[in-house]
Amino acid sequence: MLSYDDRIALQELKAKYCRLLDTKDWDGFGRLFAPDAKLSPVDDLPGVTYEGAAGIRDGVAKALHDVISVHHTHLPEFSRDGADEATGIWAMEDMLWFGESSSAPGMFVHGFGHYRERYRLVQGRWLFQNVELHRLRIETRSS
Repeated sequence: MLSYDDRIALQELKAKYCRLLDTKDWDGFGRLFAPDAKLSPVDDLPGVTYEGAAGIRDGVAKALHDVISVHHTHLPEFSRDGADEATGIWAMEDMLWFGESSSAPGMFVHGFGHYRERYRLVQGRWLFQNVELHRLRIETRSS
């Protein structure tokens, strides 16, 4: 079982993930990941996995070029999987407005699903080791 302090640290890690993603602070976003981390937008980009903290930062920045995004996460479920590992599942909702120079100009996306995550304690700090986004529903329309 995770300690109270570890739960708070993981919740703050996810809060930073959403804030730094939505504010396009790519350097800060990249620092949330272990050097050998992986991120897979399973239903958004099937077969795509960004690898390494720098690869995740650069891949997500490219995917969200000229996109305004709002990400919300809710109701985390955590389990401890060893002295320096934990897993989590987060309910999520996001909204994305694609600008003219984005990959889908004029599109609006409203998504719902779950993040499935693995965390690793590195030098006393929790970092993302693996992040997968699984969608339950996606609604799209022209913005």
